[in-house]
Amino acid sequence: RAGLVNLERHVENLGKFGVPVLVAINHFEGDSEGEINDVLEACRNLNVPAAISKVWAEGSAGGQELASELNKLLDNSGPSQFAPLYEKDLDISSKINKIVREIYRGEEVNFSPAAKRSLAVIERLGLNDLQVCLAKTPYSFSDQPRLLGAPEGFTIGVRDITLSLGAGFAVVITGNIVTMPGLPAKPAAEGLWMDEDGEIHGLV
Repeated sequence: RAGLVNLERHVENLGKFGVPVLVAINHFEGDSEGEINDVLEACRNLNVPAAISKVWAEGSAGGQELASELNKLLDNSGPSQFAPLYEKDLDISSKINKIVREIYRGEEVNFSPAAKRSLAVIERLGLNDLQVCLAKTPYSFSDQPRLLGAPEGFTIGVRDITLSLGAGFAVVITGNIVTMPGLPAKPAAEGLWMDEDGEIHGLV
């Protein structure tokens, strides 16, 4: 129940983009009926539709309720009024600050010396029209994994900014996040092999 403030924040954020919102409740084996009902009630209070997805246990059949609710939402919501959060011609620093303040509800951004150098390079190369992708912990609106719920007024630390020019992104590295690929010490591919009949082993 304490975590429902996080759901409320996400719904509020999505509303800023002018598109209809549907909450997907990703159901797992250990979820109790009481927990599910708490989330459904919270969604009713937020005036957003919700549907349970049991794809984890039932495959595609477990996603039928979610798909049905999505179709219903699209049929009944009319044309969306999508608008991006920031203007494309803002500089990268301003875009980062806008995301931190309006989406994450942080108070300020602290750019490391490396990040400031990267901003200067982006400016010199005329790449301020790139979109911003924040590489950040998924556990919190802040860059601190243990700051849960819907925190406000924090500072996000930017370690560096890298460019993914093919995708059109300036990737903002925050906190202690490790960017992909996050490969294990022993790749799963080492356990794969094919027998003489052409059957592959080690996939499960």
